[in-house]
Amino acid sequence: MADAAPSEDTVSPEVMASICGVIFLLAWGRVLVHAFGRSFGTAALVLAMPLYVFVYAFTQFEHRRKGWIASGLVAFAVLALVFAGLTTVEEPVAEPVPEDIAS
Repeated sequence: MADAAPSEDTVSPEVMASICGVIFLLAWGRVLVHAFGRSFGTAALVLAMPLYVFVYAFTQFEHRRKGWIASGLVAFAVLALVFAGLTTVEEPVAEPVPEDIAS
């Protein structure tokens, strides 16, 4: 039977979640810079309400690469959440009780 342990060349979900999170933060930062250029109130909304960044990115954000930035914002936010959900906490395996103590 094949060993169930992952090989050394696979990337863990924690690393993938971190990479996707960093890319999401870069796209979010670009949208935030644009919002601050527009007005302080708009930027405050983008900062204070996490889901408003998606609304702003698709409705008011103007950039020559708007499609890449807005879709990357959504895609990498979803991917970061999916990979973060795939991370598991390994529970320690209890050692069996020796027979002389058990009886």
